[in-house]
Amino acid sequence: MICHLDQRAEMCRLRAEAMMIQSSSIIGKMVFILLCFKLTLADSSPVAGQVNYDSIYCSLVAETKKDCKTADYTALRMAYSKLSFFEPYETDAKLNSSMLTAYNKGDYEEAIFYAATILDMNYTDTDAHFLCWDAYGKTGDRERSKFHQTVVEGIIGSVLASGDGKTYETAYKIVRVREEYAVLYMSGFKVQNQILIEHEGHLFDKLEVVNVDTGDTDTIYFNIDAVFAWYGNKK
Repeated sequence: MICHLDQRAEMCRLRAEAMMIQSSSIIGKMVFILLCFKLTLADSSPVAGQVNYDSIYCSLVAETKKDCKTADYTALRMAYSKLSFFEPYETDAKLNSSMLTAYNKGDYEEAIFYAATILDMNYTDTDAHFLCWDAYGKTGDRERSKFHQTVVEGIIGSVLASGDGKTYETAYKIVRVREEYAVLYMSGFKVQNQILIEHEGHLFDKLEVVNVDTGDTDTIYFNIDAVFAWYGNKK
């Protein structure tokens, strides 16, 4: 499901409506899908000749939900970065705060609700998927926990496939800053220092990290051109 940031109220209304439907039934699932696409249909039609990234993104989200093991996470990430409501940092700071507050007080169902709302806005949000992975596990829903684990690993795998992070030329290519921290967390690293560097017309985050298990230090490079392209488009 996609939703422009100024459509949150309508999205939440539709989500609440959908949650009232019994998701275990075939009819319930079909109605939920139709509710999701009501938001997409609310978007203006693209100008002739322009790529309809909203449609591409929505299709990729649907494919990921259908089969997370075969989903094209690179295409999903790239499509999200082309949307008018692309957000390279937190999808929604208030929702993220509410999600973490609920999680930390042990209200996993509420935390999952906030995470799902975030994912309705941005299905590449690794923080929300991480939380669902853990919270569903704590509530005993192993199937949904495994689903979100697979998505997290797919998104991170997509970043890792873009380079090796050892040099400017082979830097990992990210579209959201949170992808850096997801990669480091899953790789067992903690950041000691971070430097923004311009090199041959490209922008990089140079991160000095330490392995939390061995204490070994390393330097990892991330290409952040997509993040700064967003700044250029905002002007």
